[in-house]
Amino acid sequence: MTKRPANVSEGKSSESNDGKSSFFEILQKATTFEGNWDKDSFPEFPDVLFVVRQILGLFFGVMFGIFPVLGISAIIKFFVASMIMSFLYYARYVNVNIDDYGAGELATSGLQSSVGVFLLSWIGIYSAMHN
Repeated sequence: MTKRPANVSEGKSSESNDGKSSFFEILQKATTFEGNWDKDSFPEFPDVLFVVRQILGLFFGVMFGIFPVLGISAIIKFFVASMIMSFLYYARYVNVNIDDYGAGELATSGLQSSVGVFLLSWIGIYSAMHN
């Protein structure tokens, strides 16, 4: 008779013992087209949206630094693009239940820190390339 390791149990889901999903499970949920997630089936979604916004901030900061977009118009363009792309991600691509998470929470999740990432990358890339 073979012994089973203590951390392997029968009939359990792939969640760890503390009830949290693994990185790969969260990534799979975050990239599932029309997943129809709600707060019970995907409680980590606000965290995923936070990371998506940071990536958008970095992307737009690098692009605006390489192609010199200057002034308040760049900041306004970033806000508009970030809000539209985030909305398209959670309302159209992943198709989460907006009422379940709260429209305000989804609209602002990670927005402030993504502005910081955007400004840091935009100023750094622009200063390095155009001065």
